[in-house]
Amino acid sequence: MGGYTIPAKKEIYNGVNYDSQLEAKMAKILTTNGIEFIPHVWIEVEIDGAKVFRGADFFMPRAILPYFVNSFINVIEVKGCLTMEDYKRLHAMKQEGISCFIALPQLIEFWEVPGQFIKHKMGKIKKRRTKNDTDIDF
Repeated sequence: MGGYTIPAKKEIYNGVNYDSQLEAKMAKILTTNGIEFIPHVWIEVEIDGAKVFRGADFFMPRAILPYFVNSFINVIEVKGCLTMEDYKRLHAMKQEGISCFIALPQLIEFWEVPGQFIKHKMGKIKKRRTKNDTDIDF
């Protein structure tokens, strides 16, 4: 597959193991801004004609509109750099009606500044099936 990757060092924040320091920063931003979220959710999507489960770094039951994002979102994926697989995941979630955004390090750094993360919040949307066969509100 190839592609450029940035090594990630795992980090714990508020008792949760995150795959990278960048993910832990994002968790801190969400927490600091009072955003309810569930880390590491597996969501059923269709990719290349097959139903599969794909992980989402942060799921927000109430859609949010952060700065520099042009629509309300329920999922934030944190990436050090992008791959074609990331675009496929983003497209698959969009096809399933899940609003997803991929946050890169530069934007996360901006969002860390107090008052520079959230523009708006909205209500819960609808239920979706997750990998462990539980329903969560989207």
